[in-house]
Amino acid sequence: MTPFRSQGSPPTGGAVAVLIVTHDRPAALARALKSLATQTQQPARVWVLDNAGTSPVEIDPALPFEVTVARTAVKMGVAASRNLLIDACAAPLAFFLDDDAFLVQPFALASIAAHFAAHPGSAALAFSVHDHRTTPATWLRPRGTRSARAPVRVSYFIGGAHALRLDAVRASGCYDPSFFYGEEELDLSFRLIAAGHAIWYDPTLIAEHIPEGPRLVPRGRVAHHVRNRLVLARRYLPLVQGSVYGATWLVRYLFRAARHGDLQGWWQGARSGFREARHVPRTPLPDAARTYLNRYGGRLWF
Repeated sequence: MTPFRSQGSPPTGGAVAVLIVTHDRPAALARALKSLATQTQQPARVWVLDNAGTSPVEIDPALPFEVTVARTAVKMGVAASRNLLIDACAAPLAFFLDDDAFLVQPFALASIAAHFAAHPGSAALAFSVHDHRTTPATWLRPRGTRSARAPVRVSYFIGGAHALRLDAVRASGCYDPSFFYGEEELDLSFRLIAAGHAIWYDPTLIAEHIPEGPRLVPRGRVAHHVRNRLVLARRYLPLVQGSVYGATWLVRYLFRAARHGDLQGWWQGARSGFREARHVPRTPLPDAARTYLNRYGGRLWF
């Protein structure tokens, strides 16, 4: 990986850093950075990891904050890429934003800082993500929060736009890099809750997610999802509960794979999931964590 290099204005000294992983999306990245420039509270610093892109990342020098950029030589998974940014970040709070997403309210970063100041037991803050991969666009938000009008506790966060308290994340082991794609947020959420932290969702904080190019589901992602669900079941759940959980997701992804013509991916994911699950260290969720998950919409059976 190339060392992080900085461009633009000096750090502001704010509490919230912004972390972005990008890969060959210059227009989308520029849009994301522009949305940060309109914030009433500027980021402490913006860290951008170019995930083995084919061309250098160009940063607008007129941005009112410092952007620190590094590049990986090989393409890494979402979890491993985010861990590199966490390792580099010195701010206490980090806001992760997908490179093809952007903020729509100027008070988002200020609201993140205010939330963690008011809720010292909170380790993560979920945003509401307006996802344009479908027509019409859909809302991505934690389960059970459709009618929420004010911040509520939840069992997990959506990855496209979320804030983390980094001391809690580091103490819980950061993201699991074996989750190359999918469920990496759920895995971290389980560990944060097991450690006694809370996760919140604020429906007033919105990110638009508008991907470039075709909105089709890339082949191969089903394999990651199937593998990861089986590993989660083995790692965190009792035998009976984990067996039901794993079987339910196997069936759900079988139908999804059939719709997208990726039955081979489903088979590969099931095979690798069963093989790897046998070697996964078991860290069953404590009773307090399972009580929290049952109360705040967590899925322990499916």
